[in-house]
Amino acid sequence: MAATDPWRQRAQCAGSDPEAWSTDNLPEDQAERARYARRVCDGCEVIRECAKSALDYPIENGEYLTGVVVAGFAAPGNPSKHRACENFRKRIAARFDLPHFDATPSVLRAAANNYEQESKE
Repeated sequence: MAATDPWRQRAQCAGSDPEAWSTDNLPEDQAERARYARRVCDGCEVIRECAKSALDYPIENGEYLTGVVVAGFAAPGNPSKHRACENFRKRIAARFDLPHFDATPSVLRAAANNYEQESKE
């Protein structure tokens, strides 16, 4: 997520302490974590843009977005748990009716290899 994205200036969380959005500071109980994440983003005028950015993050950066509240969801804290990270992305895509592309490392590597092969031809 680029800090220069213009929509970020209009986000409810703009200018707030980033620690408030860290999943390390959320309740341990999974149901309570989910309620908290939804509550802190509820009513944000740019929540859909935030969701789109979260879906694009692993594709643009080569790693998963982890350990933060994004678009009303608590992202998994461990980037090595690829399935949990993909499930997080699938839930975001479903809630906001956005396309989802699997971004597990093996899929990203295969896409990169295909792109390199096509660009050589």
